[in-house]
Amino acid sequence: MAQKTSKLLGFTRKRFDENLGLGLDAPFSQHSKQSTGSSYISGSFFAGARDFRVQGGEFYHIEKQYVTLGQNVDSAQAASDILICPVPSQYFVGRKDILSQLSRVFSAPVATLYCAKKEELQNFIKHHMKWCNPITLDATSATALEKTFAEEVKNSQSIFLDTVLVLENTDPSVTIQDYLPGWLYVPILITSTSQNISNKAFSVNFQLFDSANQKEIKELAEEIKKVLQPQQHIVTLVASGGTGKTQVVLKFVSENSFRFSNVWFFDATSDTTLVDNFRQLGRAAGVGEQVEDVKNFLVRSHQNWLCIFDNADEISLKSYIPICNHGNVIVTSRLKESEQLASPGGNMNFGDIDRNNAIDF
Repeated sequence: MAQKTSKLLGFTRKRFDENLGLGLDAPFSQHSKQSTGSSYISGSFFAGARDFRVQGGEFYHIEKQYVTLGQNVDSAQAASDILICPVPSQYFVGRKDILSQLSRVFSAPVATLYCAKKEELQNFIKHHMKWCNPITLDATSATALEKTFAEEVKNSQSIFLDTVLVLENTDPSVTIQDYLPGWLYVPILITSTSQNISNKAFSVNFQLFDSANQKEIKELAEEIKKVLQPQQHIVTLVASGGTGKTQVVLKFVSENSFRFSNVWFFDATSDTTLVDNFRQLGRAAGVGEQVEDVKNFLVRSHQNWLCIFDNADEISLKSYIPICNHGNVIVTSRLKESEQLASPGGNMNFGDIDRNNAIDF
């Protein structure tokens, strides 16, 4: 009997800038179906690790992660081999502005939490992070972070969908990027008793005041949860035909497919083509061939999948997009109404091209 497993999530790679802190995900060329990521980090840190290689100062990891979810291997593989995303045109260049925006939207969230008292931070993590599976690392020094990471996060199998990496008592002078491997795609909460931790360009900065009452602490905990908990991302690229919407998406996927458990490319030019694509995916996954069957499959999977709905110029996609707290969707369309599908901050302004991108394009 086939072993019941299913891919959990892909991995991302962070490019870090010493002056900015955690930055955008760096571009990466991928020429095969293997999940491969890289990151600018110290090669000596993982010198004894398996399935890694260091090239040109960059750190590469080649691995796929699996977890028991009740889907057999044959069905999971068949689903991965259907609706494969095309490769971008070799002549396509430019639109780095949109590629950067896509990288930002699909990056794992990072937040900082400052409090003057170490004990208050520890109590906050203990009592108000029960919604997730926190992995706490000592970041008081580079040596401590290196040691605890090796002890607590031995490999990708240590990471689950509800994992949050908590860097405890972080020294702002520690270059955190040197101690995070390329395969690490997980929300990160960086705590510190130094206010300087908030000076770095992280996504969101929080502060726990000494005088905070229980109501204020609970409100803070909810805000942090909103930032770090898994959520669905829906991005829309709306513009007239021939502006390169599809090619930008294909370029992004070719450089970042390792972030996602699966990437499925739907032909959304009509209801007929879209329903047929859903039927193909449902048949391959063994879940039924109706649109609702496939939507329910995506909702139940709890994976970091990506569905691309291309050229949705004449139909409404509202009834085709699964609504859940995970997964990712990209829509290309000429319809202005499609922008209403986007998550907050998920509508890409594709109309204006800066001078450099215009020259490239």
